[in-house]
Parts: sequence; C-alpha cells; structure tokens
Amino acid sequence: GALCAYVLIGLLFAFVYLAVNDFRNDPFFAQPGEHSQGEYLYFSFVTMTTTGYGDLTAAHGLGRALAVLEALIGQLYLVTVIALLVSNLSRRGRATQTEV
Repeated sequence: GALCAYVLIGLLFAFVYLAVNDFRNDPFFAQPGEHSQGEYLYFSFVTMTTTGYGDLTAAHGLGRALAVLEALIGQLYLVTVIALLVSNLSRRGRATQTEV
C-alpha cells in the first residue's frame, strides 16, 4: 500500500504538470517541441526521486515551484513513511523470535 501511494503521488504530479501546460499560454518545459504525456510522467518521477537528469526542465516559476514541492514530498515520504514501515517490520520480527 505504501508503494502504491508513492506511485500515486508521482502520477498526481504528472497530471498537475499536464494541466499547467494546458492552462498556460507558454509551454511547461523549457525544451522546445511537442512533449508526450509519457514525458510528463518521466519528469514527475525523475523529480520525485531527485534523480534530476536535466533533459527536461520547467520553463517558468510555477513549474519550478511544483517540481520543488514534489521533490520535497517524495523525499519526506520515503524518510518518514517507508522508514516507519521498515522499522515496524524489524520490531515484529524480533517480537516473534522472543515469543518462540
């Protein structure tokens, strides 16, 4: 479930980027040309994981602000939720071993 939520966050931001592109007069990406929905999805996950290849970049302030927000949410999610789940799994394993 936690992994699904992480993927859904990436999908949500991809759709937000698409919406920003559709509602603004200027293009979302600084790189010229038409960009497919897959490129928005790619940009979202590269941003969320803070990989940052740099082949696609947001062209204006709103896109950049959203990218920073996504990167922060992605990292905070990993640091808090996933770390909490992993620590709970290790506690359960120790509790089961002591009961035996």
